[in-house]
Amino acid sequence: MRSAILISFLSILTLPMTAIGDPPAYTNAAIQGQYKCFLTAYSLPAKANQPFAATATGDITTVADGNGKLSSGTWDHTIDAPGLHIGCKLALSSGTYSINSDGSGSESLSWRLVKSDSSPECATYFPDTAPAGNAEIVVTDPSGKIFYTSSLNPVAILAVACQK
Repeated sequence: MRSAILISFLSILTLPMTAIGDPPAYTNAAIQGQYKCFLTAYSLPAKANQPFAATATGDITTVADGNGKLSSGTWDHTIDAPGLHIGCKLALSSGTYSINSDGSGSESLSWRLVKSDSSPECATYFPDTAPAGNAEIVVTDPSGKIFYTSSLNPVAILAVACQK
């Protein structure tokens, strides 16, 4: 009887450990459904020893298909910089994303300014000919309940947190 228990115990110890200790594999399906996102933009300092300052915020709603495409989205963006307070409304023109097996990834988004719902000054920041913006993605869990993006443009660093 003892030898049968010992053999059973040893056989359990020799089983592959993949199911116990390996981190989950991520795919594009990790981001699927509607997300509500909050954006903070930090303007680039004029000098290296100056701090970053939050100069804009935004509320973004987007829908991901689980296959690498963002099918729709809106972005309400408020720019609050010295001497400037404007509101901009944008609509998603196109969006794609790719998630690596470790949960990192990238996205490419193109937004269109909704001029009728935006301050005239918004065209300076969101011209009609603006190229698609690229961002890095970090998915916090395979269920995709929360993910983060960050990107750098010529005037700011954009940090975004998204949640289902």
